[in-house]
Amino acid sequence: MTEVHKIDTRGPEVVSELQKLPSYTIGCVNWEEFPYRPEVNFRIGYSDEALAILFEVKEENIRAVTLDDCGPVWEDSCCEFFVENPSGEGYFNFELNCIGTLLAARRRSRTEFEFLSHFPIGLPSPDFHCPQFFQEISFRR
Repeated sequence: MTEVHKIDTRGPEVVSELQKLPSYTIGCVNWEEFPYRPEVNFRIGYSDEALAILFEVKEENIRAVTLDDCGPVWEDSCCEFFVENPSGEGYFNFELNCIGTLLAARRRSRTEFEFLSHFPIGLPSPDFHCPQFFQEISFRR
């Protein structure tokens, strides 16, 4: 289980706070027809005001074209975070390219696909937008 530790998320020290936390690998290649696997890790922390995630990525070729928030960042080198909506209606999808352009959406279903995950996804074809495969995380103080 991924543990989320409480940190101070105010100000520029949030990155140094995140760097003190455990690092988790995103490396599950779920579909053989998409074997490319960059080195991806993340660190995650929270406060009463925010949830903070630091992605650390090494990959062969980097693409960074999308400049407008809510644009097609999935076409660039990007990382994603999915979280179930506490109300039970759909989920939230956050996608961030390597230059900081953000797509944030509340979703009821998927419309695009990506290929790596922190935990295995037991489906025959690529699909991350599946709450039945979301895993619990533990918030620690």
